[in-house]
Amino acid sequence: MKLVEAIKKSDEGAFKAMYRQYYRRVYHFALKSVNDKAEAEDLCQSIFLKIWENRSRLDEQLEIEPQLFRIAKGVVIDHYRAQTRRQQLIQQFPRSSPSATFAGSPDNSDRTQRLESVRKAIEELPAKRRKVFKLSRYHGLTYDEIADELSISRHTVHVHISKAIIDLKKKLAAFFF
Repeated sequence: MKLVEAIKKSDEGAFKAMYRQYYRRVYHFALKSVNDKAEAEDLCQSIFLKIWENRSRLDEQLEIEPQLFRIAKGVVIDHYRAQTRRQQLIQQFPRSSPSATFAGSPDNSDRTQRLESVRKAIEELPAKRRKVFKLSRYHGLTYDEIADELSISRHTVHVHISKAIIDLKKKLAAFFF
């Protein structure tokens, strides 16, 4: 329990020791949960980041391991919830240019109006986020392909896509729901 106390007191050495001790087990837990090495690494980093960010809330009466894996389980559940929300939103956004998809169809005026709203909302995204989103949704590139093309990490691509979807959902919520 001294490790928990030290981490609560922002002792970076204690946190690093905990990280070294548990990284492999947390990584395997995440890998077993998502079955993707890159995603498991991202989740693992999120888990340890969450421990550090919430260190003041750690229970000194408990060992670090059960607290660490409780947080890990929560992060994995949150990941699946976010993935489900993303998939629902992705199904609403066509992979080709929205303005060209249904334009000109007289019986699709509402749909055309919605797609125009989506196009505008996408254009209002910050430049880098918009570029990442378009490469994913319009050009069908994978996160790894986008990361290579833009010289950024896969995790950064994931963050941009997640934030873009959240931004779009907020901007378009009143219009679609």
